[in-house]
Amino acid sequence: MSHDINRRAFIKVSTTLGAGLALGFEWEEVSQAAGPAGEFAPNAWLRITPDNRIIFILDKVEMGQGVMTSHPMMLAEELEVDPEKIEVQFAPAERVYANPMMGFQLTGGSTSVATSYLPLRNAGATARMMLVEAAAKMWSVKASDCIAEMGSVSHKGTGKTATYGKLASAASQLKVPKPVLKDPKDFKIIGKSRTRLDAALKVTGKAQYGIDVMVPNMLVAVVLRCPVRGGKPKSIKDDAAKAMRGVKHIVTIPSGIAVVATNYWEARQAANAVVIDWDEGEFAKVDSKEISKKYEELSQKEGKKAESHGDFEKAFPGCAKTLEAVYEVPYLAHATMEPQNCTAHVTEKTCDVWAPTQSPGASQHIASQITGLPRENVKIHQTFLGGGFGRRIEIDYVTEAVHLSKMIKAPVKIQWSREDDMANDFYRPTSLNRMKGGLDKDGNLEAWFHRAVSQSILAQSLPSFAANMTPNWFPQSVSQFAGNNAAKLFKGTVVDKIALEGALEISYAVPHFRMEWAFHETTVPIAFWRSVGHSYNAFLVEGFVDELAHLGSKNPLEVRQKLLTKAPRNKAVLDLVAEKAGWGNPLPKGVFRGIAQHSCFGSFAAQVAEVSVTDNQIKVHRIVCVIDCGMVINPDIVVSQIESGIIFGLTAALKGQITFEKGRVQQTNFHNYELLRMNEIPKIEVHILPSKEAPTGVGEPGTPPVAPAVANAIFAATGKRLRKLPLSLAAL
Repeated sequence: MSHDINRRAFIKVSTTLGAGLALGFEWEEVSQAAGPAGEFAPNAWLRITPDNRIIFILDKVEMGQGVMTSHPMMLAEELEVDPEKIEVQFAPAERVYANPMMGFQLTGGSTSVATSYLPLRNAGATARMMLVEAAAKMWSVKASDCIAEMGSVSHKGTGKTATYGKLASAASQLKVPKPVLKDPKDFKIIGKSRTRLDAALKVTGKAQYGIDVMVPNMLVAVVLRCPVRGGKPKSIKDDAAKAMRGVKHIVTIPSGIAVVATNYWEARQAANAVVIDWDEGEFAKVDSKEISKKYEELSQKEGKKAESHGDFEKAFPGCAKTLEAVYEVPYLAHATMEPQNCTAHVTEKTCDVWAPTQSPGASQHIASQITGLPRENVKIHQTFLGGGFGRRIEIDYVTEAVHLSKMIKAPVKIQWSREDDMANDFYRPTSLNRMKGGLDKDGNLEAWFHRAVSQSILAQSLPSFAANMTPNWFPQSVSQFAGNNAAKLFKGTVVDKIALEGALEISYAVPHFRMEWAFHETTVPIAFWRSVGHSYNAFLVEGFVDELAHLGSKNPLEVRQKLLTKAPRNKAVLDLVAEKAGWGNPLPKGVFRGIAQHSCFGSFAAQVAEVSVTDNQIKVHRIVCVIDCGMVINPDIVVSQIESGIIFGLTAALKGQITFEKGRVQQTNFHNYELLRMNEIPKIEVHILPSKEAPTGVGEPGTPPVAPAVANAIFAATGKRLRKLPLSLAAL
């Protein structure tokens, strides 16, 4: 992706309006950002002060993925400074920081490095060239005879040297040039492992998460929500709670009853004393068994064609061997270590929000709507995030805090408990998938059919996305109308490719392929979950490929290698992981291997799992992963992110499941929504495949191959095929 930060940026919003009118908007990006006198601000990301402070404005949120280190590295490479000398500040909510892949300000989709690589290199190169020119003018020498290095410019002929700070004022007066970038072979910083800049802040406790925010005169609130999603209070008895120590307010907000006190403990204790009779509403009918039953019924009916090539209907009956299977995955919670929270202070003219959010722009927009204030009067103060995984793209916790602060006319922090978080998540969707496969007489894959039944994330997210993609001056009623109309199309009319990603465009060369989608709307709220559709579609695709390989009495590795004729990068990671894992070599008694590969977010990953099964207990001993994520910025961060994704995916594969009964979420905390314990984590080996391609994502690609690799190893160990998550031999 090319993005010139000093030229006109064109952001196009395609939102369906009735018959399909596309809206396009454009605005100017700043070339010289406003700053104090003498300060050099050549673009939205960089400021250099006369006292030699080099300040980087980080427009992505830091939620553990390492952007506070990788992004200064990209800037520093072209700027010619030590990244550790750069002061990092979180960006405010501003249009200039819109994610160019999405059209609005959001961190997600493993896009942080991919969307910042060229813009930040351009930003650094532009500033370096202007500083060199400023030095050359000051010394009356040629710019070509000056060298920028380690935060200073020097002239090789006279030996004169000036720090960037001394040149800042003069550089700020110059015209912004078109940047000339380094040849990657000359990189000194990019591609090298460096200490994470956020590590010391987190180890010493100086990093401020949303849960840490304290502002003058701040109150703390606990919200009592109906145990059934969407329920409303019929009657409230709060006299005893109002009389308790520290209680200031007990008020109704759109999501429930807010108990406000001087601190969290007082608010929580008072909340326990409030007695509410709830009208549980339609959601009380939601039941996981009924949803699964409905999905099973829909999977046996014709769905909407999503993709097709060849002629499956004609080829399948003529196959020498055929196989049919049903794969099913459950709802999952995000379970971020830091439960949701937000602090807001609404006055007549301003609104300040402190939030651990992946969506600063959406947070600003909703606060503006609630308060009636212009967007420019709403300030979003970004904090560190104690985990995101897609959960903090949603802004329900921001909405609560702004509503409450406006109502009580005071700064207030909304703090969720773990139980609040588990019961009020936006879940990873459940999905049921009917598969058919056919082999020719030689055991080669000839035909593939997949009918997926699921909800649509886009149907839920488009209304808010549309509002955030349009400029401040655009009538929000129109953008809301557009988003609502677009969302309706994904309720069975238009195929939601996010729901099918990873299955719609499988990397294997199959002569006859057909995929269908059956949409089923439930009242369960869903959202993006780490690797989204790939998180479950890799499980069923790689599991079914394995099944077909065994049906044809063939080695599952060799079958994959043969089918990846048109996917060289997939095959390259597969080949290397087999080598690194010692595929085919003897294993300890009782230990078996499974393999899987998958590509998502522009990256390619393959994994081998070594598993044993004893007394129906599954133990994962070792996982070997190879990742191709294009050019690597910081190898240590890549390895840590892949390790993180593997652990996240393995937790879901072995333990994760959200179920509903009478509208109530049955899992309430980590005792019955278990995470992988330290003693359960296998040995993990990550190998990076060198590449000269543009950088791509690493936050999510480590997750999808885990479940199928483990499931395939379980089959090798037991001869039993597990087609339902979480993996359990007892379920058979």
